[in-house]
Parts: sequence; C-alpha cells; structure tokens
Amino acid sequence: MPMLIRYLLFHIISFPIAHAVPVFQQLVNFHDKTTATLSVEHGEEPVDAVFRFSAQYGLDSGQRENLQKVICDKVVCARSKAKVWSTPVFFGGGKYVDEFILLEDEEPIDSIHKFCTKVGLGLGFRRAILAEACNVVDCVREKPLLWTKAINVDQATVLIEVLEGEEVADKIFAALMPFSVQIKGRKEVLALAKVEGVSFTREHAHILSESIVVNDNDQRVINVFDDDNEAIDTVYRFCEENGLRHRFQELADSVMPRVCELLLCRRMEPIVYTHKIQNEIGIIVGTIEVLLGEEPVDAVHRFAVVHGLDMLFRDSLAKEVCEKIVCERIQPVVYTKDINDSSGKLLGSVKIIQGEEVIDATVRFLRESKADVDEVALKNHLFGDACPQNLVMCTRNIAHVFDKRLEDENGQDIGHLVVLENEEPADAVNQFCIENGCGDKFLMSVINVVCDSDLVICNRRQPIIFSMPLTDPEGKSIGLLGVQLDEEPADAVYRFFATHGLFERDWNVGYVINQICELGQVHCNRRRALKFYEKSFMMGKVNIGPLLVWEDEEVIDILYRKRIDYNLTLRDQMESFSKICIKRDIYCERSRAFVYELKDITKQDFEKYGNETCTRKYMGWKFLSSVAESNFGSKLSTLAKNESTENVRHLPTL
Repeated sequence: MPMLIRYLLFHIISFPIAHAVPVFQQLVNFHDKTTATLSVEHGEEPVDAVFRFSAQYGLDSGQRENLQKVICDKVVCARSKAKVWSTPVFFGGGKYVDEFILLEDEEPIDSIHKFCTKVGLGLGFRRAILAEACNVVDCVREKPLLWTKAINVDQATVLIEVLEGEEVADKIFAALMPFSVQIKGRKEVLALAKVEGVSFTREHAHILSESIVVNDNDQRVINVFDDDNEAIDTVYRFCEENGLRHRFQELADSVMPRVCELLLCRRMEPIVYTHKIQNEIGIIVGTIEVLLGEEPVDAVHRFAVVHGLDMLFRDSLAKEVCEKIVCERIQPVVYTKDINDSSGKLLGSVKIIQGEEVIDATVRFLRESKADVDEVALKNHLFGDACPQNLVMCTRNIAHVFDKRLEDENGQDIGHLVVLENEEPADAVNQFCIENGCGDKFLMSVINVVCDSDLVICNRRQPIIFSMPLTDPEGKSIGLLGVQLDEEPADAVYRFFATHGLFERDWNVGYVINQICELGQVHCNRRRALKFYEKSFMMGKVNIGPLLVWEDEEVIDILYRKRIDYNLTLRDQMESFSKICIKRDIYCERSRAFVYELKDITKQDFEKYGNETCTRKYMGWKFLSSVAESNFGSKLSTLAKNESTENVRHLPTL
C-alpha cells in the first residue's frame, strides 16, 4: 500500500450532478484524525483540483501523487500535469483567440512559444504573454527550447538542447566535443535534427573567428568551421584571397594552436595545388594534392602509388603538373626513413630520390642534419633496408658529395668533377684540373665553388701539389708530408715537424728541407722555414704591424723585443705567446725570453769574471697573478712543466 494510505482514508461519496455543486468529491482523512473534502468542480480538470487541494493542505509530492492516482482511477483525467496559470488571449479588436494554459514543470517561454505557433500569433503576442506569466510564476529564460535530443556516448547520456537563435550544429559540437566524437558522428546527429524538422542556417559548427588588420583602414575576419576542410587550408585560403600570403605563417601560428585544441588537425601544411585525375573513360580516380613546401613530383608519386598507377602514367602526370606549378626536380622521393636518437627523439628523415644512390642520400642527411649518430651503423642499416626497394640504386658504398659537369669561362665543357666523401675536396679539384688542363686561377675558383657547396667539408682550400711519406730510422711510418699550392716547401716541412713532434725528437729540419728541395719536384725560393707570420698583429690593444718568426727564432724572444719596443705589459706579451704557441703546427721550445746572450766565452773570460753572476728573477706567464684564469691549454702547460734551469741563461756580471 503506498505511503499516502498510512495517513489518508478515502471514501467515495456520490452526489447528484448539478451545475451548482461539484461533480466529484473525495473525503480525505489525515493522520491527525482531521478530515477535508477534495472537490472537483464542474468543468474542472481533476488534476487541477488535486493540485489546489495539495497546495491548500501542504501535501508533499508523494502524497499528492497517490491522491491523484486514486482520483484518476474514479474519474476521467484528461492530463497528468496541473495548471499553474492561464489567461485568455484576444486579438487587438477584442476577438477571442484561445486560452493559454501553463502547466506545472513547464518553462513558461516554451509553452508560450508552442501556443503562439499553434494559433499563429507573432513575436509581439509572445512577449506580452511571457511578461504577464513571469509576474505570476518563475521564468528561467526568455528564449524557447526548439529541440532536445538525448544521445548515448560511451555509456553516458548526452543531452543536446537548442534554443531559439542557436545553431544546431554549434550545440551538437559543444555537447559532443568533450567525448571526442569525430565529425562523422556529429554529422549523424545533425541528420537526426534535420529529420525532426529543426531549422538552421548552416550545417557546420562555428569554431573560431578572428579579426585581421589588413591596413589602417581595413580589417578582415577569418572564420573556421567544423567542416570537411583542414583548418590549415582555411587559413591559407584566407591569406590567398585577401592578399596576405606573406603573413600566412604568422596567422597559422596564431590560429592553429587554438583550433587544434577543439578539432582534429591531421596536418599543419596547407594544400597549395589540387589536380583531379580521370581514367580513360572519364571517371575521376582521385585528386593530387600538393602541400606547401612539398615538391610536386613527390605528391604525384604518392598519388600513383596509392592508386596503383604505372610509372609511365605517373611521369606523364608529373609533366602535366609541372607545366602548371614550379617543380624544382623531376624525380620523386621514393624512400623515406625517420631517424631517431637513443631516446626516441626525431633527428630527421633520410629521403632517397628515384635513381639516387643510397649512400649519397645517407651522407646528405648526415651532413645537413649534423645528427650525432653512429655513421657506419646508419649506413649499414640503410643499405639493408633501402637497397631492396624499387627505384633506388646501391652500386657503391662511398658517397659523392659534389657531382657536376664544369665549364670554363667561355662556356666550354671541361669535364665531370666528382668529389668523394672521404677525400679532401681541394686535392680532388687539383687532380681534376691536372687531368683537364685548368689554370691556377680557374683551379682556385672551382675549389671555392666546391667548398661553398652544402655537402662539402673542406679542411683547407689549397691543394697538395707534392707529398711523400716520412719514416723514422727504424722504418716506422711517421706520416705523409704534403706541400700545398703556393706554399714554400720549407714551411711545409716545418709544420710537419711541429705537428708530429719531431723537434722534440731532435730531428734536423734543415736536412729534410734540403732533401725535398733537391728532388726537383717542387720549387724552393728559400730553405729557411717561416714559423709564424701575420701581416697585422695585435699585441694587447696595439697593432704592432707585421710579425715574423723564423724557424731558428723563439716566439717568446721576438715578443719580448716587441713588448719593450712598444712599452707593453707582461700580460700582453704572454697572451700573444699563448695565441701563437697554442697552434698545433708551431713548435715553441721555451716560454721565457733571452734578455742577454754572450757567445763564444773563452777561458780568459771565465778567469776575468770568475763565477760572479747577476742573479735575476725570470718573469714568465706562470708567474702572472691571473695564471689560474688563463686558457693557454695543455700544450703550454706541458711546456712550462718541462722547462728547467738549463733552458735559462743567467746574465753574467759585466
């Protein structure tokens, strides 16, 4: 028995039906043993009588529901909701239209909108009725609800409500976006709205609007919708249509992050060219789409692969496309491999063009990306992975970093110059010019062109014109001595000695210089090597002009004299010493200068002066207060360590 029965006793009492008396009465006994009579007046809806009675006696919703059920079992109830307010409606001339009835739990504007639509009343009537109703009952909103739909998404129920003036597409998008429902699902819900007669002005949700200043007197608005177009294409098309192509990246950087938080962005490069392709009977096979920054032939090749087109047809398509837009190359990329570091971070991609050697593409990637990877391992991996693919070549394992035909200053073909990855470019160019009769001037211009190329690494721009291996007395190889173009052989020998530590081994540099010059394969203008030369040398903040140090001179001695001549500081002297002697191909025997030297001392000199000497403190770089801050390097550090008193000549007492 319902809860209400515990408190109420119902007794049906019959009365004669008359206009002056109720058509139905119900005696209600309350739990406090008091009674009251529920009457349904003539022409009154029973549920309205129950509503009035419940309000009069303070019944709760459960008691009222049970009472209404008892009454409606005895008399006919036309509706289940009670009337909370009503008003007769008249036209302006006083002609009666109908009675507007507002039922409980209804939003006034919704009921008023339905009523006005049914009887053909305009917005003015609707506003007037709403104003009157809102003086009596609570009104939550002023716009009517036009459509509502409950959608099941991932075991959750999503309620979509569309008010007057709202676009159904916008409401569908806003409701379903948190559940990651894609555009196909959103279109299905919109189709339901169409079937159920919902009016709309557009089928796609509005995602973003942004006003763009074109000039001082003009602004344009870019709009992004939830349509089948990629947002990046919308931005690019806006720029093209409004003469803002130069601002595309700026606008994309501003708009795309916000759009892609709401929409699925499948790419960030816009389509700049499309080309519909038909088969032999005129049916459209598909559309070639070229992205911004993409080589058109790559897009054509991708299309051909997806649609199973043969290479002949692909090439004809490429030719057709390249007649309409600019193509930098005619062969497509046919193999791509992403390269990641040990942590999985993308370093770049190896791309192999049709007909290209795998090793050439690999070295191009290594030199352009400067990726820190195991080069040998990468090469071996790509040989195994790419070589079995179609349209690539694997006929060698050494890359060509420069591969072009050359012409002289008159436009005459000279030959085909190839520089390999493992050779010094200047030497390769020199050999090419020897074989093809180039002059020195043309040689140097070609070297500069080659060394300025993207993939070429030049350690020097002077070619080696003479080389020979040097061995020690035991026959052990020391290295390859090379003389560069326009270099004095004596200087080349000196640098070889300094670089390979032969001065420390007491080798005779003059002897080797004589040997080289006497071979007759190089021209020697002198046989005294130049250790260091700079046309305009800065010592401290002073330009001391040309600085020249010969092989039999010590750098520190020359700098000491310059320091005295120009009244410079010890710091200036030692910083210049560091600058010169830190070089790998310069040998400095000591870091303290001779300030006086007496040669050819005889026995009589010793008897005259005896053992008297003028003891002095030798000021060198290691005595500087800031030595801890210097970056002279390990080479000079070793020099200072090895320096002993035997290297210092004390001033005799004169």
